[in-house]
Amino acid sequence: MPAHIGLTGKLRILQAFVVTNTSLNKQVIAQRKMLGGTIKYSKLKDKFELERGNREKEYTSYATFRAALDEYGPDGGGAKHCSQVEWDLYLKPGTAFDIICRRYYEIEVFKPMKMVLITHKSDKWKLKRIEAVPHREEMRILWSEA
Repeated sequence: MPAHIGLTGKLRILQAFVVTNTSLNKQVIAQRKMLGGTIKYSKLKDKFELERGNREKEYTSYATFRAALDEYGPDGGGAKHCSQVEWDLYLKPGTAFDIICRRYYEIEVFKPMKMVLITHKSDKWKLKRIEAVPHREEMRILWSEA
């Protein structure tokens, strides 16, 4: 799922690798001893991917996508939120954007289709971006927070 690790993400992982393996902090040193002397780059990469995966949710059917998107609406009843203007113009059921999203799932060429809801890193309850990942096609950003 986390296919979005770009150059800055890789540099952050490398920075964390260097810092954790050269740190003189007693807790970090104890962790390194438990893990055999060094903290592996792959373990740090897995940690970053897990954190990113917690912010990205994939939906393979329109019904599940729509149900997840409804949680961000004013009647969602939860802590999830987005701008009321964005909800009214794009994300509400029946808007032109909603119809386009449903069509992505219906078009045979794009099957199997995935939609990805991405939340903010600092506020996991706030919607940041919606991406479409059609089969054998490149990822497309359909909606992004204003």
